[in-house]
Amino acid sequence: NRQNIDVYRSLIFALFLASSMALVFGCGEAPVDAESDVGMDEDIAEDVEPDIPEPEPVTTDLSPGWHHIENTAARRTRHTAIRAGNKMIVWGGWGGDFYNTGQVYDPHAENFFSVWGPTNTLRAIEPRAYHTAIWTGDEMIVWGGMNGENETVKLADGGRYSHETRNWQELAPSPLSGRAIHAAIWTGDEMIIWGGVLQNDEYATDGAAYDPQSDSWRTIDAPDGYTGREVYKTTVWTGEEMILWGGRLLNGVPASDGWRYDPTNDEWTEIAVPPEPINFRAAHTSIWTGEEIIIWGGYYASGSYARETSRILSYNPTTDSWRIIPRDSITASGRNYPSGVWTGEEAIFFGGITDRAQNRGIRINPATGVSQSLADSNRPTARVAHSAVWLGAKMAVTGGDDRDGFALSSTYVYVP
Repeated sequence: NRQNIDVYRSLIFALFLASSMALVFGCGEAPVDAESDVGMDEDIAEDVEPDIPEPEPVTTDLSPGWHHIENTAARRTRHTAIRAGNKMIVWGGWGGDFYNTGQVYDPHAENFFSVWGPTNTLRAIEPRAYHTAIWTGDEMIVWGGMNGENETVKLADGGRYSHETRNWQELAPSPLSGRAIHAAIWTGDEMIIWGGVLQNDEYATDGAAYDPQSDSWRTIDAPDGYTGREVYKTTVWTGEEMILWGGRLLNGVPASDGWRYDPTNDEWTEIAVPPEPINFRAAHTSIWTGEEIIIWGGYYASGSYARETSRILSYNPTTDSWRIIPRDSITASGRNYPSGVWTGEEAIFFGGITDRAQNRGIRINPATGVSQSLADSNRPTARVAHSAVWLGAKMAVTGGDDRDGFALSSTYVYVP
């Protein structure tokens, strides 16, 4: 029944709160995933730089479709992955232990061990999962998250990592209380942290902005009428404003309101409500195209029953208006917590969870309204709580939980 499905989801990953349950995080021993005999590198787990074997050739000129990147990474889920120039930096997460290690994926490398190289752990911040990471153009900034063996601890610290020098630097203490599953965006000048789950498992209603030039913070208060909610996949940066919409409220009910934040003037504005019957949404993913926000996945309220949706929504901040994008050609089912990237022409969504993790996805061209399912051939292992990053000509998908809740080490590349 539906209640059992909600309990299953909350045990797989702590993002899914049943309306009557507190946030749960599973920290038991996770076996090596069945798809590969490559597990956690013991040297990396001990923060020691691994020996580099003889390089092996890899293919970098890939045909359209899915491609499995062999022997790539440590098992990890609830990690972060960001685009850093033409590379992807994967950091932190959990895979039987909490990690403060990372790896760098270079899709243009000519040999295996320049494809994946560990980030330096010297003076790295403490291990964590459910944190955030952004790229400033020079550094990766990590903040917040949780760790702990028997009782999870929400963190309020962070660090800056330079891929060029491979050095870490701690951030100045923040004015925020410890939290996880929050939102983080980079404005070009500041990293804005908003919302999240607090130590008491309630949703935060505040935020702060960090300036790396001065290594200083400023507080951001919530607008009048704002209710705490899950925001980590529902927040985007437009180039001028941070926009968040919907999200799961503490009682499990999806929200229908949304807000725009102008950091220059420190001002909030409430946005228009989408058309019925899908004007409520939670556990969805939002993608910024440069002109509008594309929203897919999640669930909406139908009486007291939460139902996944494959309806595609679009919000235009210039006109403060919504539209529903046709879904005639979509065969991918609705799901919660899919990953999403923007290619410059299309939004690509993949994975997520219904009653179990999914391994299908969709492509959406908002200009033409054309939507299509991703190729089935060689598609990845089903997963949720994974990461997806657009690298200029291909999408890299790595890590996450499989259908049994075990952390994955595999990475796949999708070429449109």
